[in-house]
Amino acid sequence: MITNRLKTSQEVEDILDFLMNALKTSSKAAIMRIGIGLSLHEYSNIPFEFMDTDNKGFEINKQILFGEYECYYEVIIKAHYLKEKEVDNMSFNELFFPKLVRAHIERGVRLLASHYKYAGNVDNLTKNLIMKIH
Repeated sequence: MITNRLKTSQEVEDILDFLMNALKTSSKAAIMRIGIGLSLHEYSNIPFEFMDTDNKGFEINKQILFGEYECYYEVIIKAHYLKEKEVDNMSFNELFFPKLVRAHIERGVRLLASHYKYAGNVDNLTKNLIMKIH
């Protein structure tokens, strides 16, 4: 069964609400995309531990999350996924959406909140995140 929607955990929905206010953004999807990027950048392993969290949080459609850039996210996550030798028997297409995407959102949004709390404000967060990618 193909699904076009995913639900976060309640904890991540609460973090998204906090970050929307702190970052003064009107889009949870934007925060989720940043979270995916952080999860992929900061860890080499697949976030299996976040695949089994509760599904009581924010619900989002795949088109709203990725828009016209879905194929780019799929390629990046697939490249990351294929680096893992322990998952050779799994089918990427079955896992990509919602399981892998959700797991990266779960881990990445938590990371973003941690970075924000360490930075103390949006300007410092932005500077710190830019420094991480250089």
